[in-house]
Amino acid sequence: LPREFTAKFVASVEDGVSKVEVFVDGQILGGKLNDNSYVEDGYRFHDIFHMTCVALLGWSPVVRALLKRKRKSDKETDEVEDGGRAIVTDEALAAVVFSYAVRHRYLDEIKVLDWQLLDLCHELASPFEVGKRSLYEWEQTILKTFEIWRKVQTHSGGWVRFHRKSRSVDFSVVE
Repeated sequence: LPREFTAKFVASVEDGVSKVEVFVDGQILGGKLNDNSYVEDGYRFHDIFHMTCVALLGWSPVVRALLKRKRKSDKETDEVEDGGRAIVTDEALAAVVFSYAVRHRYLDEIKVLDWQLLDLCHELASPFEVGKRSLYEWEQTILKTFEIWRKVQTHSGGWVRFHRKSRSVDFSVVE
């Protein structure tokens, strides 16, 4: 995974449906996303979770696949850490965390998360390399995700810089 990268989130409306495209280093990352919901809730920006996991936890099989950085040189690592089960787990974690955030005002002004959520994240991720991360690290990752998510949602997009070495994520408005 890259040590640092910048993602540009570009929001649009097509046929009355809010969508987002994500670009990393000028290249589109996957396809346009919408909320896939009866209500507009901003789930289309959920890739921020996967990318924040890269910066703060050093893990996201979803981002690894989208960036075409799967570890093909090691068959077992490719199958276990970068394979379908890991990708589904990464997406499941994003959905669970997002559902929790919706019920808690997108974690606005929240400083501490419920132990049950953190334990579930840790448990789901335990078979993978990220399983060594602490509940505190999961908590900080989730809180940072939604700090950035709220800014991207408010500004209908923006630049997000992810730094693995400094374990930081920063937002700026697209001008």
